[in-house]
Amino acid sequence: MNKNSIFKDQNLECEFKEYRYIRVPFLNEVEVCRLKEKYQDLHPHDYRQNTLPNYASGYFASKFINDESYRRLVTDAVVPEFQRAIDLYFKGTRCLGAAFWSSCRMRGVDYRFIRT
Repeated sequence: MNKNSIFKDQNLECEFKEYRYIRVPFLNEVEVCRLKEKYQDLHPHDYRQNTLPNYASGYFASKFINDESYRRLVTDAVVPEFQRAIDLYFKGTRCLGAAFWSSCRMRGVDYRFIRT
């Protein structure tokens, strides 16, 4: 295997080189459920208190929220859920940070997050 390869599996490496992307089952059902719970626990309902509304127009990342302690809580909650898959598929890789992506209503006065 090439010393510059990023995947542990040679077949994934070849597929990536040919198509420039791969599809793998990254998160399992339990990890997705835990991430949903963590989102509900951590995500502020009124983001306007913590960031500029222009940063959070429509679809935005929690990294735009100005509260550094909140951003650290999100990273600390999310990264462990990805670690199993990172270790399974990648060589010498670590996650540098994480964010929740959210959509919100921007018309009228209702700025609450849309929950699905």
